[in-house]
This record gives sequence, structure tokens and C-alpha cells, in this order.
Amino acid sequence: MKGSKVILRPLIDNNFGKEYPLSFHDKMFIRRRRLLPSLFFDHNFHNIIIPSPYCHTPFGKREFFVVNTDHFNDYRVTLRLNWRQGSDEGISYTTLVVRAGAKVSLGCENSSTLPMLHRSWEVVGEVAISCCGC
Repeated sequence: MKGSKVILRPLIDNNFGKEYPLSFHDKMFIRRRRLLPSLFFDHNFHNIIIPSPYCHTPFGKREFFVVNTDHFNDYRVTLRLNWRQGSDEGISYTTLVVRAGAKVSLGCENSSTLPMLHRSWEVVGEVAISCCGC
């Protein structure tokens, strides 16, 4: 991993942290995950990352969302951001509060700037911070 000026550029997309309603596709994905948990590698967490088939920027490829599949608890989710821009690459960690049953944007996979910034996200931890049904 090289140290460079890339660290000074914003690694987070403008849509990061915006909350959206669950779509039909999201609800079906959650249902499949509950019925067939062995097919998913992230079955240890209630918060999962779901891609959308499009992004709001021309070269963005897909937009990623973190979805809380637990409809009763809010979570503080720790995310790992793996990024690459040109010959530079790195890893960054951030935390995000995701409400019960909510969907929060992580932004687009690629940036629209040159050299293109490529991002990939992974949930690495979560802590329940409230219990709505208790």
C-alpha cells in the first residue's frame, strides 16, 4: 500500500448516509436470505450490503446500500472500505447508525473523476443500540 495524496481526496460518495425506503427487490432479497441462510456468506450480521443495478453518476456502475434486516433493533455498523485509484490503494473504516428495517446508501462503486476511484464495502461489525420491541 502506497502513501500518497489520494488519502487527502474524499473517499466517501456524496450520497453516503442517505436513508431510502426498502424496495420490493430489497424485501425479496431479505426474505431469500432468511429462508436460505447457508447461501450467503454474511449470515453472521443483521446488516447486509445490497447493490443496486444503477448509479446516479455516468461511470458509477452500481450503488451500494447497507440494509438492516432486523426490524426491531437499530445498529451501529462498522464498515470496511477497500479503495483503489490508479496505482494507489488502501483500506478505511467507518461506522454508521442504521435504523431498524432501514436502507442507507454507501454510494457508487466508481467515481466519475479521473483517475477513477473504485470502492468496495464490507460489514465487519455491528452492535445493537436499541430495542424497539422490548
